[in-house]
Amino acid sequence: MPIQELIRIRESKDLERNAALALAINCAPLLKNNKAANIITVTLDEFNVIKRLVGGTDISFHLLKARDGKFIIYLYRKNKLLKYLKRDDVKEFLEKYGYDTDNLAKMLVRLSIRSKAFCAGEEFPHEIGAFLGYPIKDIQGFLDNKGENFIYSGYWKVYDNVENTVRLFKKFDEDRETAVQELVHGKTIRQICC
Repeated sequence: MPIQELIRIRESKDLERNAALALAINCAPLLKNNKAANIITVTLDEFNVIKRLVGGTDISFHLLKARDGKFIIYLYRKNKLLKYLKRDDVKEFLEKYGYDTDNLAKMLVRLSIRSKAFCAGEEFPHEIGAFLGYPIKDIQGFLDNKGENFIYSGYWKVYDNVENTVRLFKKFDEDRETAVQELVHGKTIRQICC
């Protein structure tokens, strides 16, 4: 990654370039269609820019919560996400947390409510991992082990199927490298999206 170019972008005060860089760094697997969803925390101005940047792609967004001038945005590819959420193991897992697994809009509202409740002192909504496409065995392993005893750690803590997950993490790293390189060389977020 050309670090000097990244520093130049960050220091430029160009809101659109900075928001695009944040997307390329934090959401590359989503942009490259290798992940159903990502979460990013941004300012209100960055949120408005990101809405424009992903316009015209198949990436949707949902505001999970806003607090202290920061906005937590859930970005997702609806078809890819729905395919994952319709799996029996995922549906069963989410139903334990009160989700109506037949209605994505209601699920996102519930996720927002649960995320906001965490800020008010309630339990962290660990089911958010399912909305990010994490394997249910890894989410359940995290819960059962209270975040300890994992086999591997990368984009999430791994408790099962480490070989495939490590390969996936490497793919995510490649996606980030590719997305940032493409951005530095002048591509827009729409052009980076696969």
